[in-house]
Amino acid sequence: SNKGWKKRWFVGDRYSLKYFKSQEDKEPAGIINFSYVNVVVPSEDESAKDPKFRHCFEVRTCKGRNYMVCADNDSELDSWMGDIRKWAAAAAPAAARDTFKGGIDLAKCTRCSYLHKRGVTNAAWKKRWFVLREKEILYFKDDKDVSLNSALGAIDLRQMTKIEYGEGKEKKDGRRSPAAPCRAGSTRRAAR
Repeated sequence: SNKGWKKRWFVGDRYSLKYFKSQEDKEPAGIINFSYVNVVVPSEDESAKDPKFRHCFEVRTCKGRNYMVCADNDSELDSWMGDIRKWAAAAAPAAARDTFKGGIDLAKCTRCSYLHKRGVTNAAWKKRWFVLREKEILYFKDDKDVSLNSALGAIDLRQMTKIEYGEGKEKKDGRRSPAAPCRAGSTRRAAR
């Protein structure tokens, strides 16, 4: 359930995202430093729990703290995610900036290939480029732009509890072949 949701006033600049308990507050309740942001992805999990939270996204940091944020509509969702990605890319240390903007070093990835996926709310199968890294699986529209800014979603492997097989195709001998693994705490953009 979404018991922990609290309404907050957000103010962003090129260094951080500050959130306040109300618009009138002078001191922020918290600060997200953009130099610690790893990835910003839409959250499918919250959408599945409650449709009124379908405009959620997650800001993941290298400090082990992740922030779940929910916008009021698709336009605000896209705007906030775009701005945070832009600010985080600019604030990243020089070594990380190349990865954030230019691309993920696929030589350091465990595996990458095209797979088909479908989400909880959008049940249509879509072909996506998947990249398995040490602690997460990222997926992209295709293999042309594989940067953290262009990730459509991410699966945090540290939060995964099980892998299930989908409805595979039946083979000629009557056995079923496994489909792509389904739902493992994934997050994705709803409209792609």
